[in-house]
Amino acid sequence: MIKLIINNLLRNRRRSILTLIGVIIGVAGIVSLVSISFGMANNVSELMEAFQGVFVIEEGVLDEQYSRLSMDYVQSLQRVTGVKHVLPEIWTMVIKDNTYSTPGPPFFLAIGIDPELSKDYGGTMYYSALNGRKLRSTDKKSVLISEELRKNNNLFIGGIIRIRSENYRIIGTFEANTPIFQMAVVMNLDDARALADIKDDYTMLFQVIPQNPEQQGIVKDRINMRFKGELEAMNMAEYSDLMTEMLGGIRIALWAISGIAGIVGGIVVMNTMLMSVMERINEFGALKAIGWKNSHVRNMVFLESIILSIIGGIMGIGAGTFIAKIAETYIRAPTIVTLELMMQALLFALILGIVGGLYPASKAIKMSPMEALR
Repeated sequence: MIKLIINNLLRNRRRSILTLIGVIIGVAGIVSLVSISFGMANNVSELMEAFQGVFVIEEGVLDEQYSRLSMDYVQSLQRVTGVKHVLPEIWTMVIKDNTYSTPGPPFFLAIGIDPELSKDYGGTMYYSALNGRKLRSTDKKSVLISEELRKNNNLFIGGIIRIRSENYRIIGTFEANTPIFQMAVVMNLDDARALADIKDDYTMLFQVIPQNPEQQGIVKDRINMRFKGELEAMNMAEYSDLMTEMLGGIRIALWAISGIAGIVGGIVVMNTMLMSVMERINEFGALKAIGWKNSHVRNMVFLESIILSIIGGIMGIGAGTFIAKIAETYIRAPTIVTLELMMQALLFALILGIVGGLYPASKAIKMSPMEALR
């Protein structure tokens, strides 16, 4: 029977290829899109682990990019019970100079810090120097860059990096463990203010480091209570849980979107098998006439559908993994293709084959030998 099934599939190669394409598109969509959601969730987790403190921004703003806080809050926050460090920061996206044409996002993440206030702190990656030295308060137009940024652009410590047509001297590098920080440059607050168009003595946010890392939630509540109507403090652990929950919803939506493509693939499978059944009426009549049972005919049609779907599923997994790698390489989208995801995608393809083969198989076994031969 297996030999007959293979011959049937090869008999009309064009139709079989079109069926495979339908399945491949659905499975590749699942693997590539869902792998990005896995990568985003992993990135959020790693990003939150990089911070040991509480983020404080202006209350009521939609994003930290719109937050403007007076540096006078440094002393006020420092007096909150349980606070060890108050670190003002500015985060702003800067479009790359044309000199840097390596794959990835078309921007740098410029992070402004106050070296004097942070001199006794190195808990967050960009406050420490892997090579070279840390920033000093006297450094102007000087930056630390990530090791990946240095390697990808053939930069070196002591060299120059162009940011908005201005030269910045590279004084050191730091090790970045998440894609967003692999495109980061760290500079003094004054330089970052100029890039972000923020007036003197203001910043975007504060990273507040508790004396006891396990008391992040308590410190957050104290800040929110003391500065109600002015500041909003966010516990990184809670923020991570919120982001993970949100990404879980996104993953479900991506499955649904990919499922639509899969349904189309299932319809293609069913249409192909139904047309195959209708073209082989005489063949089924001959097989039944020489002793084949209805179950044999049903299994043959059913297996043809499943084999096509499994082959399409395997090829779709390969295509989806390839697309995910391209996204990771050229647009720096974080992706994780797990064995579990591949098995789920293959199961999805198998279900397409089962559903797509049910009606054609039932159609085949309803034919009597005499009617088929006629």
